[in-house]
Amino acid sequence: MNYKLFINFLLLILVFTLPQIIIAQNNKDEVFKQLKDKFDNLNTLNVKFKYKVSEFSNNNIEGTIRAKKGNKYYLNLGERVLVCNGKDIWNYSIEEKTVMLSKFNKNVKELSVEDVFFNLINNSKPISFNKSTKNNKVSTLLLSINDSYKDKYKINEIKLNLDDKKNLVSLELIDGKSSKFWEILDFDYNPDLKDTEFTFNAPKDVELIDLR
Repeated sequence: MNYKLFINFLLLILVFTLPQIIIAQNNKDEVFKQLKDKFDNLNTLNVKFKYKVSEFSNNNIEGTIRAKKGNKYYLNLGERVLVCNGKDIWNYSIEEKTVMLSKFNKNVKELSVEDVFFNLINNSKPISFNKSTKNNKVSTLLLSINDSYKDKYKINEIKLNLDDKKNLVSLELIDGKSSKFWEILDFDYNPDLKDTEFTFNAPKDVELIDLR
């Protein structure tokens, strides 16, 4: 074997591939910074979404959510409405005509609205970035979760699909065995939301069960 020729061949490969690796690394960090800056300035939101057990599942739930920092949200899932003002939660079942009113517990080991939209990005770091192509207009940014969130919520990675303007198209939380997938149909950043929007007045024909 001509070792000199072999070495030259390896150097040639490095010349062509190393810049691409560096560009990909820069893109990954740059895109994450753009996204993080956007979410750092996020105080309120209005989102229309489809929730699936995985990206390729045919079973989905469509809903809307209005949220404000401080664990305040109004989640409408069609047959069920969840409202939280940061202190109390109203769980309204339209079919059963009942409202369960309970205290909000931020120590529960379940992902809250606050975690998903206001905290997760700040508690993660970029792993990889696959840029969009002519055939696929969506770019994918893969993030790893900080250990504190990983241990608490059993989530290993976040997969974010972004459009050309770096707007969120979908969000997937991956725990290694399964995932939770949200397709974002519309995302309104920092709409004007009043605190009064995060209380629930039960209709007259609905039973209120106060568990506080």
